[in-house]
Amino acid sequence: MSQAELADLRERAEAAGMTASELTRAAVTRVRTWTADDRQAVGELTRAVARVGSLANQIARAAHIARRAGTLDATTAERLVGGLAVVDRRLRDILGWRPPRGGRA
Repeated sequence: MSQAELADLRERAEAAGMTASELTRAAVTRVRTWTADDRQAVGELTRAVARVGSLANQIARAAHIARRAGTLDATTAERLVGGLAVVDRRLRDILGWRPPRGGRA
């Protein structure tokens, strides 16, 4: 640790009303160490959310195209809303979200 880093640590500890050792211990025990499995799971989750985001973008693009072309009729709108429902379900599945008992989403 450099002298500047040590000075910063002591300054932060003093501001927190602790010794440098107490602050260091508190910081070390508060930090969660990520395992390789954690990193892999987060990577998979990120990719899954990105795929769903891509689907949502495709739905939005279809809506804009239909609106510009003047073909955004009730049938097209229903298809787009159905696509958004798929996006909603997929995100809920990915995130493990369930509505509260007796409640609505």
